[in-house]
Amino acid sequence: VILDGNRVKGLRVFNGEREIYIGAQMLIDATSDGHILRMLDVEKRYYSENGSRPAPFSVFSNYCKDGKVLQVNEDAGYIDQYDERDFSKMVMESHRGSLKILERGDFIHLATHTGVREGFSFEGEALLSVSDMLLSHHPDKILFWAYSDLDRHGYNHAMDEEMLQNWWFVSNLATVTVRTPVPMGAVVPKGYSGIVTAGRCLSADTYALATVRMNRDMFRMGECVGTAAAMAVRSGVEFTDVDYGKYVSRVRSYGCYDGDASKSFGFDFPRRDNPYKPVEFDVEKTHPLLKTETPGVAVWSCYISENKSALGDDLYGKLLEAEDTLYRYNLAIALGIMGDARAVPTLNEMVENRDCFYFKDCRRSNCFRSAVAVCLLGRLGDESHIPLLWSIAFDEREYLREMYHTLEPNYLYYNGSDRNFVYFQMVTQSIAAILKIKKRASLSAADLEQTILSMLKDREAISRIVYDTELKSAGYTETVEFLKNMAELAGSLR
Repeated sequence: VILDGNRVKGLRVFNGEREIYIGAQMLIDATSDGHILRMLDVEKRYYSENGSRPAPFSVFSNYCKDGKVLQVNEDAGYIDQYDERDFSKMVMESHRGSLKILERGDFIHLATHTGVREGFSFEGEALLSVSDMLLSHHPDKILFWAYSDLDRHGYNHAMDEEMLQNWWFVSNLATVTVRTPVPMGAVVPKGYSGIVTAGRCLSADTYALATVRMNRDMFRMGECVGTAAAMAVRSGVEFTDVDYGKYVSRVRSYGCYDGDASKSFGFDFPRRDNPYKPVEFDVEKTHPLLKTETPGVAVWSCYISENKSALGDDLYGKLLEAEDTLYRYNLAIALGIMGDARAVPTLNEMVENRDCFYFKDCRRSNCFRSAVAVCLLGRLGDESHIPLLWSIAFDEREYLREMYHTLEPNYLYYNGSDRNFVYFQMVTQSIAAILKIKKRASLSAADLEQTILSMLKDREAISRIVYDTELKSAGYTETVEFLKNMAELAGSLR
């Protein structure tokens, strides 16, 4: 990159035979992985927020069934594309795993290359955060509106950032789609001019980056970035200083700016006959949902309520009067997500009476009520709750409970065959809950650290969670990664 101070003036490129110098008034890094951006002195975020794991990849496959050619994207797991050995090993493993499409129909074609699901992130002039997305905080200048559900890779939500955990896990809103305003400054590296990014490369937290990455959004983003860049060059101004009214008018005329302005939050059903179902987060209007198996919108409405004190009193009064178990438990979850400790006795009851009941809000990825109760107990409970949580996480007799051997794999919650998913959720959430309670009470977690380390060495203990410990399935990788992270965090609480 050729710089004049902090202004990018062009590139020196080697094309395999000779060096080429290219001058530019505005340079667009559209590599999705920040290949040009890496050469600048700007904070780079290669992996997740805490740098603990590499990027998720996918494998694309074609197969034929009932005379139709069908396509499927399979999660390939986390691959460190900057480590040649890990990359080679995981790519081969992901291709082997994707051959399960043979169970669905006749194999046609498997993509030669795995594809990165999430792009490169960096420190920009503006940051797109998951809290801005979910709380409808809009920037002054919007580059374009993206649209997707919060399609997180993987199923370990025990240590997610609390905002996302409340949305995805506690409120069970995994497939609610969100219309997301991407700030213009999110494509501008902080402190630099003459360079912007396009594609899966923007300044965003790890949760937002997983959402603003869909193909149709990237097509529209490219058009918007290119239009604003051209306007900046013609007017002799910085990218974010273009005539914003003219910019919006132009990209709106291209059909690239708004997406579908009629969709804000709602349940969408791609490739199905179900109509789009908008949702409104209003405590009074959504309260009847707390009496059903689909309480998610009501739970989130309670969480974002601006009058939590009065609402908490009202919910607690209803909890004391309620006789129906479903309603009582949903009321406790609503209180729990608001941080109201009056939910603790009922949450403890839910954990003691744990079962494999799961909510039905979403078309997939629905969460188990007992695991949600464990999660909230970890936030609100005290040392007296540790023995119960400990028995769930580490007592081998826990696995004998009927709840872990009742459900068949189902797309409604998890259709994979690599793990006992109910047990996986209960164990991971219980370990995380123990750690949170110990940290809040300033207790040593050395016993937790040693127990987890022993568990990692015990093949029988791991095999109760995942079925295939030899082939290193996604379930195995996710479980072992979680346990290692928990052991490290527990060790820091000595």
